[in-house]
Amino acid sequence: ADYVNNQGSIKGQLKISAKKFDLNQFMSDGSVEDSNAQVNDAPSEVFVLPDNMDITLETDIQSVDYDTYTLENLQGSLSLSDQQVDLTQLTTQVFGGQMGLIGTFKSDGQQAPQFSFKYDISSMPFEGVYKNILSIKQLAPLAQYLEGIFNSTLVVEGRLLDNMMPDLTTISASGYIETLKG
Repeated sequence: ADYVNNQGSIKGQLKISAKKFDLNQFMSDGSVEDSNAQVNDAPSEVFVLPDNMDITLETDIQSVDYDTYTLENLQGSLSLSDQQVDLTQLTTQVFGGQMGLIGTFKSDGQQAPQFSFKYDISSMPFEGVYKNILSIKQLAPLAQYLEGIFNSTLVVEGRLLDNMMPDLTTISASGYIETLKG
């Protein structure tokens, strides 16, 4: 009752273990009604994380459907505390390779939200990425002719604008790509 009355906090741990999890069931179906509902003249607002939660979510899911992608063997944890979300040791197989993600998102409503993420990709086939990621097709059409596999790491951090898009003037990024068998 204290949490509901905004006088207390909620703490807990949740473990999700499943053979299959379909995230698409929780997303918009893209229908005309959904599209019209999302369009309005009201300004976007920064999403402020609650300060009265201390929750950890651990996952071990064999197959996750997200949009047109299937993530295999998704494991890792997400924690929410002190208006900050931390992703820890999130790993999955996707597009024929392995991907890992760690990161932080902080939004307290007092200053622009901050993010910091690092991804590690290993043994990823160029073909799988090109076929499945639309932005690669649009930004790097020559990628369709690449063969082989690659490893990559990217670290990116910065702040978000009021519409939750990255503030490009604050972005700092570094990374590499290493081709193998190509």
